[in-house]
Amino acid sequence: MLDCHEEENLFLDPATLAYVMVLTDVMGTSAHEVIRNASDRDAGYWIFGYATARSRTKHDLNKNRGLLEAGWATIEYDPGGWMASVLDQQVSEARAEVSAPLRKAVEAYRTLRVDHALLWRYCNGKTVLAEIARDTLKMTVDAACSLIITSWEHSGKERPEPCKELLAWIESLPSVKI
Repeated sequence: MLDCHEEENLFLDPATLAYVMVLTDVMGTSAHEVIRNASDRDAGYWIFGYATARSRTKHDLNKNRGLLEAGWATIEYDPGGWMASVLDQQVSEARAEVSAPLRKAVEAYRTLRVDHALLWRYCNGKTVLAEIARDTLKMTVDAACSLIITSWEHSGKERPEPCKELLAWIESLPSVKI
């Protein structure tokens, strides 16, 4: 239904984020770079989530925080070593079931992180939005979302397509009028 990972991704539209960055005096970097940097810090969780969603394992997987908190720089430096460490934490039956999806997930993230049109839609929106709000815009997530919504409503900035689609769907519901 939603053409993005989760609803928070709607607030990561690069055109809108670039506008909000200007409003908050953030200069010297592009919106895509800000999104990519925040997403890269969350890469371990994204890769593990992608792999487990695509594996057929019935086993509870060990979500070793230290490994999952690895950023892209660590994973890219030694992807085989990182994957081996993640797999070593799993019960033996799950290792084989998760190995190929984990390898594919690393490659999927490698591709996603440089795709300007897709990264903002499919990164871990909650985490990335929170980090951008806190570290780049220097405000709370609620304040950042309010500023983004205000920019859509009062500046002529277009809502991103997934947001328009969601609003159209909501308005099509028989008992809802916005």
